[in-house]
Amino acid sequence: MKKLTEEEMMIVQGGIGFRWRCNDGTVSAWHLFHRSAQDNANAHMINYPGTICSVYHD
Repeated sequence: MKKLTEEEMMIVQGGIGFRWRCNDGTVSAWHLFHRSAQDNANAHMINYPGTICSVYHD
């Protein structure tokens, strides 16, 4: 396994929070919790049948 340099360790890989994106082009606002992002994505899929949404770490 590669040992990280001090500079590499200081680089932030990803942030905190979540967003959801759908195949219809919709991208959500930022959510602190995965559960709230998932609940909102599920509601979007109910409101727009045939749409598929996924939650991503922001």
